[in-house]
Amino acid sequence: MQYAYHRAINHRQHLQVRDFYQSTELEEMKTRPVDTRATLGLSSPETKALVRQSLSALSKQQKSVIQMACYEGLSMQEIADKTGDSFANVRHHYYRGLQKLRSFISGGSDRRSTAEGES
Repeated sequence: MQYAYHRAINHRQHLQVRDFYQSTELEEMKTRPVDTRATLGLSSPETKALVRQSLSALSKQQKSVIQMACYEGLSMQEIADKTGDSFANVRHHYYRGLQKLRSFISGGSDRRSTAEGES
């Protein structure tokens, strides 16, 4: 794992030195709004409702860890220090929460597509 980790770090540094991350295409991608309706096939209110439902399906720990990681930009170690949990527990809550979100959202889109097929 260390070998793969250091290879990834070295490759990232290699790309940074060659201004790969400064390309105009990357800047355009950052400024272009993401159309969630294209990926989920839902309207904006439906997407918001699906996100709210999926977040409510998470446990309290999973929800707080995902929020700290995604919205506050904290690392797993920083979250562990902040919450007083072990690093392993934080990582467990994070990945189990993401897995639950993925299954909920994919299940929600499956239910929606079958309902549309029946109508």
